[in-house]
Amino acid sequence: MNKLRKWIGIVIATTCASALLFMVVSPFLFPGVVQYYFNTVYAKAPYSNQSLEKIMPGTTTSEVRKLLGEPLSTETIDFLHCMIFTKGENGLDPTAAKFHGIGGNDKAPYLALWFSEQNKVNYVSNSHYTDLKDTELLGLLEERIVDLFGKPKETLFIPPTLVWSYTKLVNNGYVGDSGNIYTRRVYFNTFDRVVTVEMEKGSQFDIYSGIYEQSRTIN
Repeated sequence: MNKLRKWIGIVIATTCASALLFMVVSPFLFPGVVQYYFNTVYAKAPYSNQSLEKIMPGTTTSEVRKLLGEPLSTETIDFLHCMIFTKGENGLDPTAAKFHGIGGNDKAPYLALWFSEQNKVNYVSNSHYTDLKDTELLGLLEERIVDLFGKPKETLFIPPTLVWSYTKLVNNGYVGDSGNIYTRRVYFNTFDRVVTVEMEKGSQFDIYSGIYEQSRTIN
């Protein structure tokens, strides 16, 4: 009996030691897997959620830096203006639209159009929605498109935007429950003025999460 207890004790101790060792070295051995509670780097002082709440639209980058300190990362979002016409379920997700794609997997016919900053069609994705050729649609103004097809199901408009993030993941490879991930982002326009602030639990990977409010539907 004593030998059995000793053997069980050795097995338990070995298992615990192995698990502890794996927790310590796994982020280095498997950079795509980060341990829970060990995966978030928080911004350093003077950053605080209380300071973030003081950031209002129109605040300059220099004023944000004084209040929050240097961001942990900075990214830019290019101009994005697109429409989708369909009676199906597909929609305009910013991440997909950025790559001339649409969100959803519905097989209903659709017409998705992308516009230049001059408000002219510069890319067409037509899935059995219209007999017009892509070349007939390219260069048309938004107003003309509405004349031809009526009200789109959805329109997405995002101007050029600078994004400052104050929380990020180590190795960008979190696996598991993301309930304790807090992503705070500040969005600036081309004049270095704040447009909006993401103060909720924004997506740790999707920098568009704080600007979905800029999606609009034409009446």
